[in-house]
Amino acid sequence: MITLTNEHGFIHALSVAQIRRGWALAQQGVVAEGLRQLHQGLATLRDMGTALPLSHHLALWAEAYRQGGQVEAGLPMLAEAFAHLDNTGERYYEAELHRLKGEFLLA
Repeated sequence: MITLTNEHGFIHALSVAQIRRGWALAQQGVVAEGLRQLHQGLATLRDMGTALPLSHHLALWAEAYRQGGQVEAGLPMLAEAFAHLDNTGERYYEAELHRLKGEFLLA
């Protein structure tokens, strides 16, 4: 997906692909590169003014931090995701956010 979006200039799709790839890399133990790609993808989406589904993307970023043993760094991502839910009414990822928050607090 990253190759195709680069070739055709689909910036939104490229950003989402970077976020997903970053999460996958972190889950495979390549945490630093995964976090870099997550940050880059989210920054581009924010620059474009894209708000949905921000809670899901922030949750993936938090999970990448947790995978790297950086639980404290991931908590602000979850807090921002919950604030986003309150501000937009976006609810489709809310249950997963609560589950993740529980795992973070247990860690």
